[in-house]
Amino acid sequence: MNSFTRKLLLPAVLVLFATLPILSLAGQDADFPVRRFGLFIGANDGGNERITLRYALSDAQRVAEVLSRVGGVGRTDMVLLDDPSPEEIRSSAEKLMYDVARAKTDSRRVEFVLYYSGHSDEHGLLLDDNQFSYQELRDLIHEVDADVSVAILDSCSSGSFTRLKGGFRAQPFLMNDSAEMSGHAFLTSSSDNEASQESDEIGASFFTHYFVSGLLGAADSTNDRRVTLNEVYQYAFTETLSRTTGTYAGPQHPSYDIQLTGAGDLVLTDLSQRTASIILGPDIAGRVYLRDHTGTLIAELEKFPQSPVQLAVEPGSYLVELVSGTQRRLAEIRIAGFSEALLGESDFAGSELEQNRVRGDGDGVTETDDTLDDVLADVRRLALEAIDEVQKATAEAFSTTNTNRKRPDLTGETLTYVPVTVDVFPGMRIYPDEPVGSPSGILTNFAVGLPISYTGPINGAAMSYFLNFGEGPVHGVQYAAIGNMQQGGISGVQMSGVFNITDGDVRGVQSAGVINILDDRLRGVQSAGAVNISVAPLTGLQASGAVNIAGDFVGMQVSTVNVAENGRGVQAGVVNIADSVSGMQLGLVNIADDVDGITLGLVNIIRFGVFDFSLSMDDAGVTWSTFQHGTRGLYTVYQFGVLQNDLEGMEPEYFGALGFGSRVWGGTIYLDVELLARMAYSENYTTTNTAIDYTTIFPSLRLSGGIQLGRNLAVFAGVSFDGRANWLDVPESALYSGDGTFEVAGEGVTVFPHTFIGIKM
Repeated sequence: MNSFTRKLLLPAVLVLFATLPILSLAGQDADFPVRRFGLFIGANDGGNERITLRYALSDAQRVAEVLSRVGGVGRTDMVLLDDPSPEEIRSSAEKLMYDVARAKTDSRRVEFVLYYSGHSDEHGLLLDDNQFSYQELRDLIHEVDADVSVAILDSCSSGSFTRLKGGFRAQPFLMNDSAEMSGHAFLTSSSDNEASQESDEIGASFFTHYFVSGLLGAADSTNDRRVTLNEVYQYAFTETLSRTTGTYAGPQHPSYDIQLTGAGDLVLTDLSQRTASIILGPDIAGRVYLRDHTGTLIAELEKFPQSPVQLAVEPGSYLVELVSGTQRRLAEIRIAGFSEALLGESDFAGSELEQNRVRGDGDGVTETDDTLDDVLADVRRLALEAIDEVQKATAEAFSTTNTNRKRPDLTGETLTYVPVTVDVFPGMRIYPDEPVGSPSGILTNFAVGLPISYTGPINGAAMSYFLNFGEGPVHGVQYAAIGNMQQGGISGVQMSGVFNITDGDVRGVQSAGVINILDDRLRGVQSAGAVNISVAPLTGLQASGAVNIAGDFVGMQVSTVNVAENGRGVQAGVVNIADSVSGMQLGLVNIADDVDGITLGLVNIIRFGVFDFSLSMDDAGVTWSTFQHGTRGLYTVYQFGVLQNDLEGMEPEYFGALGFGSRVWGGTIYLDVELLARMAYSENYTTTNTAIDYTTIFPSLRLSGGIQLGRNLAVFAGVSFDGRANWLDVPESALYSGDGTFEVAGEGVTVFPHTFIGIKM
């Protein structure tokens, strides 16, 4: 059987490799993913001669967040720049050039999105006192060399960008992601001689606010749950022009230069993917304002009757305001997990807010689908309500002010300076004994609570037997036996026996015996006995005994279960989950959309990595099943093989293998290189009519190349080289046979080559 199989497989392998170029042409239309990269730039500083903007960076962050969540831009495939220099823009673009070139090998199409919010004039972008010309920006976009490039500029006179030589305004000719396409699309917030404006009322620039609203679903005019470039441009144009017509600076006329080849519409956001949604029912009509639990305006649109509108949101609590004529009505809604919540006309109340909780998947109302986001929102709400009540009680207790000397805190406000304060309970201060006004107006070096302390800004330490309530900066240590609840930033150490809840930045250490909850950025260490939750980006170390949850992290997550949106560094735990990681995932189970680095685990599920199962047969007659899982750079390989014995009454020979591999060449045609430790086992293998039991382990180098015929179908062939150390008394496995053997390391090791052919699913 072995001889016949070898004669059959060798020509088949040669034929497959000879026909790979032909098969690659047939596989060009395989359903490979569309890969999208993004460069997002926010520049508030336009130089000494121009006013500093307030919302350029936050606008860039909002566009990046939306395109990451529902726009297909992976977390590791984006760069966000804050007031960059021209050199920083160039270096970031160079990195993306490399990433785009690498992605082209295994993606059906690669797209590049560039967004800029800041100052500009008719010649180019204004970055501090430097200028980045429009021509250089165009050259940079073309050098990235994506199949499709989309640039959005929200800045004064940005229309000049669309009027350079070679560019013209044309009827949008866009295409969906199922069609072949190439070219560019440039959108700008104003014409070549107009000012682009931002608004304190909406907390953003007009154009970006409506652009983001459109991406979230307000621009979905066809109700197909996909927002195209044409739809979002028309929506942003109409809303921006309407809103700015009566402003002091005058109306803005967004413009475009679209030169794309193909047919269909370029989809920018897909609302049908896994995301939470608010659906405005067909009976709702009027101007709709959507705000999150902090009051930030998320989206704004004109809702017409008869047609429902879906808005993609993150799980959490929202306030929806409906304005129709002179009537203003409100509804409060909470979304759990990745569900859809339907709002109808009857869910809105008059000027007095009526809480209306809607949860579930749209088929009904449920009260049991609380997610961690809901729990976190409730904890934060209760904590802030408690702090507010303490503030009111303390302000009533100390209605007069002290004439002590004044000292400015970090915010520049004038505060009453008191070196030491001793509280029994909020509103009951025993030192100093004279009234000193509201704690929020006090700057102290050392605050003591017996048993509870509530203070304003601290430049030193706050200590309590049970609880600390604080507001404003803490420079030093905040310690409590049970818990700390801080509204505002901390620089130093926040430490408790049970819990810490902070609504502000932490620069230093947040440590608790059970749980830490942080609603803003952490730079340092977050350590807990059980659970760490950091909603905003974390830079440093997040370590706990049970669960770590972070929005983004730069550094390391160490726990039993680690969950993050985006990470740069190391996730180490039993289970690691992330949208994307640039660095390493180390655990028993690793799950991610994309990993730019190394993933080591028993099971690695990487969406844009390697996750393949295949069946093959080699010339020794062994049937192999192979499981490859991990990143393209380094993946784990499991193999199991069976050889049916020709001798009557003899048991099969079994093989197993464990090792690592690398997809050194990916795409329609791919090449894998793998290094394995193989084991052969037989209960009664014999070469001399004598039954013996044996187990042997030997190394194997495996090279395989294939052609991807579809997203989940490929054929491949290759050769493996199995080694045997001649100085060891190793039983001869079936793989220790065949033609073409050769010696290495002198005559110490014999290498047995075997060809194989298979199908991958």
